[in-house]
Amino acid sequence: MRGGSRRLEEVTVADFELVLEPPTSAGVARMLVTTPRGDVVPSRRPLRGATCAEVTDAAAVAIALTIGEPATPPSPAAPTSPAPPPAPKAGWTRL
Repeated sequence: MRGGSRRLEEVTVADFELVLEPPTSAGVARMLVTTPRGDVVPSRRPLRGATCAEVTDAAAVAIALTIGEPATPPSPAAPTSPAPPPAPKAGWTRL
């Protein structure tokens, strides 16, 4: 995460469960179950890959996208003043 890591207690959008399935000759499969907080209907996302690492990486990406960046208040914009007018060319006078 660009903004740094968060502790598990700070993640309030959903609960996650990675359900293991026995590996087969076709590869590794896991079921990522996401339950949004305050919602009773979980979503289920099957994840498949050639190795356990592939599937775990896919789960990590799905969880990171769900969690997103921590909410931070926008920093106040620096006050800007208009640029001064350009100096008159030599021999010219400003009216």
